Amino acid sequence: MKLRRIFAIFKKQILDTSQNTGVIFSFVVFPLMTLMFVLLNSNSSEIYRMHLVMSMSTLFIGMTPFTTINGIIREDKFSNVTRMLILSTVKPLEYLLGVTLYIMAISSVIAIVFGVIGGFTGISLLWYVLAIMLGTFTSLVFGSMLTIQTKNPSGAAAVVSLIAIFNGIIPTFASSSPALMKVARFWYTTQIKDLIGDMFDCYYGNIPYRLLIIGTNLAVFIVLFTVLFKKNRIIVK
Repeated sequence: MKLRRIFAIFKKQILDTSQNTGVIFSFVVFPLMTLMFVLLNSNSSEIYRMHLVMSMSTLFIGMTPFTTINGIIREDKFSNVTRMLILSTVKPLEYLLGVTLYIMAISSVIAIVFGVIGGFTGISLLWYVLAIMLGTFTSLVFGSMLTIQTKNPSGAAAVVSLIAIFNGIIPTFASSSPALMKVARFWYTTQIKDLIGDMFDCYYGNIPYRLLIIGTNLAVFIVLFTVLFKKNRIIVK
């Protein structure tokens, strides 16, 4: 693994983002909506704010990084400009780190905003941000895994959008459906939402269980991404 390659891809993504304000908007829309709902319901209870932040931050984790990484990889696969990077020499983890690091950086700022709105301070805010970062990285790897094998860019965008919506809302639906929860509890966004809920309640007894499920999801996504990356080289020689 070479840092030079990772930095080259990282730098390219920063330049691309600076020319695409739509990407920035997709990151701020959920925290802005959360803040708006809080201000419109200034007399609401702490429980309302807690559930609002839980739901909105879960939607952010499940949708925004997922669709953003899809757009990046689709461009890298089908744009003649990015072929100048000679990505066929890049190792799977080098490419994955390069395209995800800057998204993680932006997401960390968004996580802090969510945490402040939710009332987290000090060490509890730090733990909350780390939970959001874990969920964000898992979504990035998941999105990368699905997009890397795509042959049709337009078709991929539609499918990924549907999966992203499902990925974001499944924890909310599962919380009101015991039958659905039996399956959804093994999915990482459900565990991230429940982990955030535990933090609001200052209960940490379930953390090992939740991290085990999230970590298992992440490990499977990384393995599949590595296999698919090698099988579907971004640059066709």
